[in-house]
Amino acid sequence: MKPVFFDRSNAKVVPVYDGKATSYRMLTRAATGFDKLGFHVSEGPFGLAGTNHLVEDRDEVIFILEGSMMIAVGGERRDLGVGQGVLIPKGTPFDWAAGPQGWKAVIVFTPPAE
Repeated sequence: MKPVFFDRSNAKVVPVYDGKATSYRMLTRAATGFDKLGFHVSEGPFGLAGTNHLVEDRDEVIFILEGSMMIAVGGERRDLGVGQGVLIPKGTPFDWAAGPQGWKAVIVFTPPAE
């Protein structure tokens, strides 16, 4: 496989959570043929939250770039700020809520979501 350069201007832009947040899908299996991981940058506003979110078939890493996000997973609740993240194993439900300034986060899936 050759190196793959990417940036947000080439990303697949996907509205998520009823259009209240945006996912910039920069590395996808469909776009690159690479089947080891997917790389997205997502951003959303204060007040947005999800309960019992479940990714059944892939591990997910969430790493905060801007703002903050509360994550409750595996009986533990954490407020993640800039430079903090979590690895959520596949099949593990979690709750999340955007912090007061919303969030911008890198999301990595393995294997890729699409």
